[in-house]
Parts: sequence; C-alpha cells; structure tokens
Amino acid sequence: MPRPSTIAHFYAHSYAPYNPQRPRTRKGYSQAIAEFSAHLTAGNSRRAARLDELTDANLAAAMQATIDRGNSTATANKLRRHLLTIWNAAIAAGQLTKPCRVKPYPKAKHERRTWDADEFQRILDAASDLDGWVGEITAHAWWTALLFTIGNTGGRVSAVMSAATADLDTARGDLLLKADNQKQNADQRFALAAETLDAIAATRPGDRRQLFPWPYDDNAATNGDWKTLTRHYKRILKAAGLRTGRTDLFHSLRAMVATWIADAQGIDAARDYLGHSDNRVTAAYLDRSQMSTRRDARAVLPIFKTETEAPIRLATGTGD
Repeated sequence: MPRPSTIAHFYAHSYAPYNPQRPRTRKGYSQAIAEFSAHLTAGNSRRAARLDELTDANLAAAMQATIDRGNSTATANKLRRHLLTIWNAAIAAGQLTKPCRVKPYPKAKHERRTWDADEFQRILDAASDLDGWVGEITAHAWWTALLFTIGNTGGRVSAVMSAATADLDTARGDLLLKADNQKQNADQRFALAAETLDAIAATRPGDRRQLFPWPYDDNAATNGDWKTLTRHYKRILKAAGLRTGRTDLFHSLRAMVATWIADAQGIDAARDYLGHSDNRVTAAYLDRSQMSTRRDARAVLPIFKTETEAPIRLATGTGD
C-alpha cells in the first residue's frame, strides 16, 4: 500500500504548479503547513503532516492551539483558510473524501481608525526632521517623498516600493503602479499632486533604477516582509506622537486615502481608486468618525431635539 502523501508534498507537486501564486502567498501556505505539522508532532520528533491527517478534529485543535499561544482569531482563521484550500484540492484530486466541517472563528468588526489631515501633517513633519541617509539620499527627503506618494496614490507599500523611476512621468505628472506588483494584478496610473512631485524631485531620481531605493529588507518586494522599513516608520510615528500599533502602519495610509475619497466622492470612487473588487472591501477601510456621512440619527429620530421642536421626554423608569 503506498505511503500517504504529506501535505507539503501535495501542495508543492499537485496544487502550486497549477495555481500560480505570489511568493508572499506561497510563504503563507508553507508557514500554515509547518504550523499544522508542529502541532501534530508536539513533544515528538518533528515530521511532516500527512494529507490524511487533515481531519476536523486535528484542524479544530490546531486552531485552538493557535489561540492558546496568544494569537488572534484572525491568525487562527488564516491557518484554517490555507489548509482548507489544500483540503478541497485534495478532495478534487480524489486523495481525500470527507469535506471540512470546521467553521472559522467569528470575526469582530472593529471600528477603523486612520489619520486625519492634521495627523498626517505631523507624520510629514516628523519625517522632515530625520537625520542621516537612505543609501545616497538624505533620510528626510527619502521618507517625505515616500509618504507623500503613498498618501497621494493610496498604494500598498510593496507596490510603491517596487515602482521604477521609469514609471514616473514628470511631464504628465503621474505614476504607474504596475500589475506585477499589485495584489489585484492590474496596472494603475495616478495623477500626482505638485507637493508629491516636488518631494520626489528632492530625492534627485535622475536615471536610478528604483524610485525609492532601499538598501535593506532583501527580497521584500516579492515576499512583502518590510521589517526594517516598518521599524523605521514606527520611529517616525512615535516622533509624531501617534499610535504605532499593527493597524497604524503603512496600510493605515491606504485607509486614510480611502476615507478621504469616499467622503468627498462616494464609496464607488474610493473602490476604483484603491483597485478593490467590491465596495464591501472598501467599506472596511473607512474611518467613519472622519466622514460627513457617518451614522447620525439625531436629525431624523423624534426623541432628539431639532431646531424647531422640543425633544420628546423619555420615560423615567419609576415603575408607575
């Protein structure tokens, strides 16, 4: 009887070759497989988890163990999502028969918080005070240009960091973020404000290959692992007196742009600008506290006072 295939072998030879993925995505699958294997072999010599060990009981236990180690439910759900994709592919290939019945943990829908205009200005001011160099570019000029560019385009940090100097058209005043570096696999061309163009010009791009050359974080453009860049950005946020949590980093700049566009032009315009496939994705980016269209029932509910009417008196709850 043939030995059951390992999950890693099935993924590498029966799934990945027929489902092209970005390096960062492949890395996520490899990490999920390794975590699942480590859970199954805890206390014993490490071995690769077999495909037939993808069972409801094992997956549920691995997800719970992820939570027990102090990770979020989102991390546990990510583990499930990766393994479920492999599980379904194995069923389609006839190597497994029973479908997964393990449900994801409920996702808490927390209110999005991003930067307002004053806070973004504080970030720019903190960047302008930087000393030192990024390669051959002064640190204050490099960071100011990067922040203006992300704040102008709403681009993901990997897409902006991957932009070539040739993608900048100074005559037209726009920047092309290419499909190869975009999660949505589509080119996007953005008109740049004069402030953004001036900030980029201050870095003297000339004929250098990369618009934002960064001498650290090798392979980050492909694996999305911008550890050093993120660490330096946290220092800028701290100098600006702002939050430095996981949701306050580069992606918060993208949410900032989405919020401002949605407030001024509607969510359809924001969705198109960010390159999202659905308005529901864009809605999760919006900081409602900054929007003029935030939920407010005071103008329509009769229990609240208007300019022409006295408020309705609420019951006092005396029990009479």
